[in-house]
Amino acid sequence: MAAVTVINPNVLNLPPYRLPQDYLTLPENYHPKPRRFVGLLACQMDPTLRSLDSIITRMEKKTAEMATTKGKPKKADKKAQAAASEAEEWEIEFEDTGPPSAYSTGSDIDTLFDSVIFPEGGGQPYDTGVLSLQTKKGTDWDSVKVDSAFRRKLDAVHLVRFPTGSDPAAHGWVVGAEVHMEVDWARRKYHMQQHTGQHLLSAVFEHELKNETLGWQLSTSGQPSYVDMERAPSEEEIAYVVQRCNDIIQNGTRVRVNVRLESDHERPGTLPEDYRDGVIRYITIDNLDVNPCCGTHHPSLAFLGSLFIFPGVTAMSGPPRSRINFVVGDALTKSLATAHALVKDVGLQLECGPPDINERLGQLLKGKKDATRREKVLRAESCAAYAIQLAASLKEINGVHVGKIHREEESTDVEFLTSILHSFTPPSDGKWLAALSSGPISASGTLGGCLLLTGSDDALVKKAGELVKVNFEGRIKGGGGKGKWQGKVIGSWHKGDDALVDQILSEAAGRHSCPTSL
Repeated sequence: MAAVTVINPNVLNLPPYRLPQDYLTLPENYHPKPRRFVGLLACQMDPTLRSLDSIITRMEKKTAEMATTKGKPKKADKKAQAAASEAEEWEIEFEDTGPPSAYSTGSDIDTLFDSVIFPEGGGQPYDTGVLSLQTKKGTDWDSVKVDSAFRRKLDAVHLVRFPTGSDPAAHGWVVGAEVHMEVDWARRKYHMQQHTGQHLLSAVFEHELKNETLGWQLSTSGQPSYVDMERAPSEEEIAYVVQRCNDIIQNGTRVRVNVRLESDHERPGTLPEDYRDGVIRYITIDNLDVNPCCGTHHPSLAFLGSLFIFPGVTAMSGPPRSRINFVVGDALTKSLATAHALVKDVGLQLECGPPDINERLGQLLKGKKDATRREKVLRAESCAAYAIQLAASLKEINGVHVGKIHREEESTDVEFLTSILHSFTPPSDGKWLAALSSGPISASGTLGGCLLLTGSDDALVKKAGELVKVNFEGRIKGGGGKGKWQGKVIGSWHKGDDALVDQILSEAAGRHSCPTSL
């Protein structure tokens, strides 16, 4: 169907129009409907519009059965559930769902049944904002925050919260109420820059490098957005796309919107199935790209400022695709500031300037590697020495060789004690039982420690482990099997515990005696 430039956009009853008059084109002989719907919302006709006066045409407390954007209620997280206990969600619409006379206020109603808050769709997240009653200024109820907005068929639905159990109608929030709405412009601007930037980035990849976009995600978490490509671009291709996109941006290349009536013959495959009898919006980047999209796009790419693709390509699982991360506009400035602060902090910790960070890190890594190698050698020598000490401590009790060692160094763990056993040569002429322990005594003020029991057969070790539980009265908790028992010290070792371990070894070997006092 042919399209003509709308010379006077006020045929749509919009507020004073600040965009180029050829930004928007409509179908030939198009007649505006009395009902404003998604596709022709004020925010879509003029993406620079930040506020609007309108009239409430539907208000309803939200229930679990009410469909969201995808037709299913979203699962609330714990934070949202806590908020829901204090406030109830209400749906508000500003479209003309009845005869204009039903809401007549003596003014042109068609200029009011509209919204400046974009509902989620087309890969672009929803806007947030504030609704203010025109007749209740200065009260606690005169304004309410729009938490989100979504599309239900052709309708734009705005979600707000009122205190649980309250009656919004008693405070003026009723069908027919005049409201002033303002969009969170910082959020909208971010969305527009990333969204239009994605159109530009994908267009250059597709038309100039023959690399199709398979999907994308606009990040709302402060992280870069991403595009999934048909194939992995090379470093040279990424550098080319970054330079090409920024050249197009700096040229102030125009963006235009061509609106066509939706029909079976004019219906892109990406259009949601429940969007019927509306319009199809085609976003054109002059001399580069045409793409169907319902999002908000500034008339000049100069609005984007700059675009950057982060180095590196991620191969994604599932259907073959390659992911690249990008950032546009104000978010790029913030990303640069964050990266600079991080590099500066790293430099301060390394006691060097940013240019010397790589060299300093190389020195530290080499030093760590050398230290690790020396530690390995020293550890082996230390374990061998403790193994000799353990062998020297052995004494025979009822035909069982028993012995023990203790290391007070607080970083000694079960792994170190096990390494000692690997260097230990047990007696070859009979049974044996050994206790290896570590940890500071209580006087040091440091907590922690461990105990390792091992021996020639499982029965001896198991008996010693049971005696540990009884004699230490819960201060050492552990267990084991197959000739080994290990436990963790709750708190710290006490004075006299050394003698208590001697007693446990003696009793396990078959000799019963009283604890030795210290």
